[in-house]
Amino acid sequence: TEPSGSAGMAGENDIGESDAQETDAENYIKLKVRDDEAGVRALGPISVSEEELAELNRMITKYGKKMSFKAVSTDGAKGLSYNSEAAFFAASAIKAPYLWYCYRQIDDGNGSLEEEMTYTAQYYHGGTGDIKNSPEGTVYTLAEIMRRVIWNSDNCGYDMCVSRWGKEGYNELMDSIDCSGLKIPANSIWVSNTRAEEFVIAWKHIYDYFQTDSENAKVFY
Repeated sequence: TEPSGSAGMAGENDIGESDAQETDAENYIKLKVRDDEAGVRALGPISVSEEELAELNRMITKYGKKMSFKAVSTDGAKGLSYNSEAAFFAASAIKAPYLWYCYRQIDDGNGSLEEEMTYTAQYYHGGTGDIKNSPEGTVYTLAEIMRRVIWNSDNCGYDMCVSRWGKEGYNELMDSIDCSGLKIPANSIWVSNTRAEEFVIAWKHIYDYFQTDSENAKVFY
């Protein structure tokens, strides 16, 4: 959450749009890390050492170029990105924007942290989290389910949240912040094609939510 290290987007300065420009813009530096035309781009007064570039190069090569990232300071003044317009499977990264929606729903009176849900087989998912190890019929509060979604990246808990609050309102929220790539499809709880650019926008909204007086924002933080 420190401004120098958080993902974010400048409030009224559309960093995503700026980053789509060619790297010869005066406030961009192209740092080539391979022999082709792709490279890591830096925004603003950011310093990247040769050792850090070497590590980036190693990671990019490890993933066969099929990766992207973007980090932007919360004031929008500094950033570092690679291939940030490319679309990838969102995996568990989608859980944070969705939980932001859930806490906002509670703010608006749609549910409470004390509300209870019962774990059943319909919510079972393998992979991360430990709710899947619970006996059917185990009762959890929404507070505990949501905590596990963030703390343990719990897949079952995420499905329970989507079951509780649905997709329509969340998808409308994503449209409203120009993050249509983060919308959850009708036939799944997972998102297949989203961009680092959109996650930057969503995380900046989450960061701004943390600055509000909402008690639920404090819990989420």
